[in-house]
Amino acid sequence: MESKYVADPAVIKKFLKQIKTLTSNPNFDPNKDFYLMKRNNDISTSMYTNQNTLMLLGYHQNEVLEEIKSLKYEHYVESIIDLVSLNVSLHVFKKIIQGWKVYIKISIKNQQKILCISFHISNE
Repeated sequence: MESKYVADPAVIKKFLKQIKTLTSNPNFDPNKDFYLMKRNNDISTSMYTNQNTLMLLGYHQNEVLEEIKSLKYEHYVESIIDLVSLNVSLHVFKKIIQGWKVYIKISIKNQQKILCISFHISNE
């Protein structure tokens, strides 16, 4: 079960600033503090999966993190509270990358880890 809403611009701008602050901290380790979700169905041929989008763009996890660090408020779409599995706010952004509109759903966990649930070609 999830609940969608549009967050106050100040909340999203603070969230994006927090990402930049976290990633610029010398103790931030992208291999431990950034998690790009991989789902079992990511082996399908659909371009709407994280793994297939990475292949299409020629990206690895570090390039995804760089794209997340470059997000601006103008890329923001909505926020989602996932009440079942995470019970946290996930923020959704859409950004044109290499001519593709990419759907990005991210959160910050425990004030120190960046969790990317979705990084795939938008299906709309």
